[in-house]
Amino acid sequence: MKGRVLTTLFVFVLISIIIALSFDSELAPEVKAVIEQYNTEPTIEDNGSVYLLGWWADTEKSPYAIGLERIMDYESKRANSSPAGLDFHDKYTSVSWLEYVDDESVFPLMCHFLEQACLDEIWSQAAAIDAFVDSKKLVLERLEGLMAYDSYRLFSKPTIGQPQPSLQSGLFSTKLKQLQVISLVAKGDYETASHELARLARLNINIIEKTPDIITKVVALVYQAEVIQVASYLMSKTPHSSVMLWDDFIWKSLSSIIWQ
Repeated sequence: MKGRVLTTLFVFVLISIIIALSFDSELAPEVKAVIEQYNTEPTIEDNGSVYLLGWWADTEKSPYAIGLERIMDYESKRANSSPAGLDFHDKYTSVSWLEYVDDESVFPLMCHFLEQACLDEIWSQAAAIDAFVDSKKLVLERLEGLMAYDSYRLFSKPTIGQPQPSLQSGLFSTKLKQLQVISLVAKGDYETASHELARLARLNINIIEKTPDIITKVVALVYQAEVIQVASYLMSKTPHSSVMLWDDFIWKSLSSIIWQ
């Protein structure tokens, strides 16, 4: 009899807990602010992740428009139970654009920026950087377009086979921007160099903070490591009397990492 009463009491308490948990309490304003800041709901509106999907689009087309087209194409195939895979380079990328980026002139200056020997080699060829960067100026224009976005959220709920951005595009463009900065330092324009490298660092930090996609976060962290390495190298090449001109990079970029 006693066991039966205890069992009944246990069941009653368990049901009461379940009922109590089924009613949502009002969230504190501070919690609402955090949820809004790190909103992970997918969106295709004003989203830098969509822009990245169309990065390698034909040079006459909008990367954002092509990103939307890829998403719509994928969703249509899913809805019709068609094979979801797409050969992006065949459908969306012009041959001229691929040739524009993938040529032999890329390799001498596109070494591993985290290595001292690589940066020493680039520094010894600083006089050749401007011509090389100018020949790839469309890449920097695409990077400027990406920097214009403040949001880098999911564009759809993660599924197998959904469109993915090209990691090569981000690597190539960030290296090109850093080469531009190295050239500025070689010419003695330390203030502009600091400002431009700070903008690139802020882009990486923004992506790390705001994207819920773990792969994108890790890639942005790798890019940021390169930026910090290049900044350290260039500060060592800056005369003592001009080192303070790197404040723009230090306080607007690195401080946001330290104090978060």
